[in-house]
Amino acid sequence: MAKSISTESKINPKNRIFFTLAILFFAGLLLLNLLEIFKLHKFQPLGIGIDIVFLFSLAKRIQGKYTCELRGKLLSFTQKNLWNTKTSTVDLSQIQGIYPYEAKLIGIMHFRRTFRFHSGLDNRKVWTIAYTVCTKAQKIENERIYFKPDAAFLAELTKKLPGKINETDKNTILANLQNN
Repeated sequence: MAKSISTESKINPKNRIFFTLAILFFAGLLLLNLLEIFKLHKFQPLGIGIDIVFLFSLAKRIQGKYTCELRGKLLSFTQKNLWNTKTSTVDLSQIQGIYPYEAKLIGIMHFRRTFRFHSGLDNRKVWTIAYTVCTKAQKIENERIYFKPDAAFLAELTKKLPGKINETDKNTILANLQNN
């Protein structure tokens, strides 16, 4: 049986405190809006709705747990939060490259779908996995996943995928252009 290695999201205590304060702030705003209804008989659904949306989105960010697991020839990503669990798998043979995330306005490679499997509270560097999938119509499309691995996980990926872990996205783009 193949050995598996995994990495999980790590939450920085400073970020947890910041997000907790933000949740308390929006909970206070919601409480003020509710008091306004009962004391002044003034109903503002937009303010209440915005407070609720911010509370839910902040709670989702702070409660999210992300796991990346390397099992044999598969790379599996799992996101667990208060409301659901989402899983995505990538076959190692489909991976074109793994490189650190760089914000760009326009890139050479077009990605059909982008998935985010990392916590905003994690201070580690964001990495990108670029891979191809074949659709039902037999069309090959590029997709990518953002994740935050630790050093041991990257070392294991380097062993499994020699030459595909890059410091920039240039080699991945060149590999994609050669395949197309």
